[in-house]
Amino acid sequence: MRILLALSILLILALMASSRKFWAFRRRPTGATLFSGGWLLIGIGILLGPHGTGVIESSQIALHHPLVIFCLGWIGLIIGFQVDRRLPKVVPHWILSIALLDACLSLILTTSIAMTVFMWILHESAWSVLPHSLLLGICSISWSPELRSLRANPAIRMQTGLLIRGGAGMGSILMVVLYTLLINAFRVTPGGEPFYAISFSQLSLGVFAPILIAVAVGFAGPWIFKMTEQDKGQFLVVLLGMICFTAGAATLMDQLPLFVAMLLGAVLVNLPKISLARLKRVIIDGEQPMAMILMLAIGLMADPSILLAEPKLALALIVFLLVTRGLLKSGLIQQVFRSKLDHPAPTPSLIGLLRPNPVSIAIAAGYTISTLGRAEASPVLASQLLMVLIVVGFISDLSSLILTKEYQDIHFSKTHGSKPPVSKPPLSKLPGQGVGA
Repeated sequence: MRILLALSILLILALMASSRKFWAFRRRPTGATLFSGGWLLIGIGILLGPHGTGVIESSQIALHHPLVIFCLGWIGLIIGFQVDRRLPKVVPHWILSIALLDACLSLILTTSIAMTVFMWILHESAWSVLPHSLLLGICSISWSPELRSLRANPAIRMQTGLLIRGGAGMGSILMVVLYTLLINAFRVTPGGEPFYAISFSQLSLGVFAPILIAVAVGFAGPWIFKMTEQDKGQFLVVLLGMICFTAGAATLMDQLPLFVAMLLGAVLVNLPKISLARLKRVIIDGEQPMAMILMLAIGLMADPSILLAEPKLALALIVFLLVTRGLLKSGLIQQVFRSKLDHPAPTPSLIGLLRPNPVSIAIAAGYTISTLGRAEASPVLASQLLMVLIVVGFISDLSSLILTKEYQDIHFSKTHGSKPPVSKPPLSKLPGQGVGA
């Protein structure tokens, strides 16, 4: 019966996705936001998961963990490509300083607020909620690297594009490093209680073992890639194999595939014999399918029961995370524009910073399947925190979309005296309607 229900749901979704109205909707700003953020796939995952129709039961969720681990390795590889030795020559030092300042302020402020909320509502001790609070603090770092909200003014896009892209890239690296320290700083007792147990030997294993794996696989990369010659398919298979080996070895050593794969990407991008153009083309081609798989798996793992079982806690966390993010990011960027560019920050740049960095959802997914995240004595399940971050990201995306639309309407009205016309894509340009269709 479950298989029949699953096939029926997938068939209905496939028919909807192949319709002309669906493709027209996808080309609009709202549709683009739902798809680029992966929210539709997350919703499908929740619908099919144990907290939706129950097509996939809780006992079957663990079967998807290897797929999640592989996707985390893919994301880590992409983040590692940003650890380029030429980065300081391209990105100004003050942007890197802003990324560091944002990381420190976001981590301290959000962690403190999350701990206060947990202790106030759940009446738990500070130590018992510290890992979850630190996770929320880490996930609040940085912002989305996309520039859709700057479309209204090309001059603004030029001024702020480097800040948003460079700061988001640096923030992604810092998020993965801090997440690695979090996982290695805590252990779980046989009774399922997390406890602080950091030691030099533990940190050494958590840092040097991943480095050895990444360096060994990375330096073998040029020799392995050379065997593929010009065959794109073979090159992709070899790259996928390297990610599988790296992420799998990290998991077997109780380390983080996200961090180890990031180190692998850093090694590959700095080797002189690697064809970066070819490597990046393959990464770009595979980025969307990997993101779709991960978002669907995240929907399966997310636990929306916190919205009903603990509505006070969920609402408090969502509101505080959104408000803290909006005030901190906007205030920080306003100060940067006044000190570095001698004028106030334009409105679109502040709108774009409302969106969380997509790496935060990946980190929350990795935390959900980690030993620390699955601690039975934790006051809140990691899958419930994942749902909170999903709601925060979804609201942030919709808010930035609405604010961007309002800004563009106001800007157009001041210039032309009326609202901009709503552009509809020509039906002749839709997929499946070309020559011979």
